[in-house]
Amino acid sequence: ADFSGYKPGIITAKAGTPTILRVNSQNNFGCGSAFRIPKLGIAKNLPANGTIEIDLGTQSAGTIIDAMCSMGMYRMQIKFN
Repeated sequence: ADFSGYKPGIITAKAGTPTILRVNSQNNFGCGSAFRIPKLGIAKNLPANGTIEIDLGTQSAGTIIDAMCSMGMYRMQIKFN
């Protein structure tokens, strides 16, 4: 995560296993620091610089989770295979 959004925009994860998303922020100021995953009820404030871990639980194959900043301007997807 940085001042221009979340990279990569689409990531894949293994279905059926407990999953931790590690978000590494570098110069992350503004709305991009307000990270949201509405489907899971997750709202985290990312550090300007540093790493935060977010527990995504165990998801089924085919699940797609949308993540975004608080304004919905910056987005990413997590696809479980």
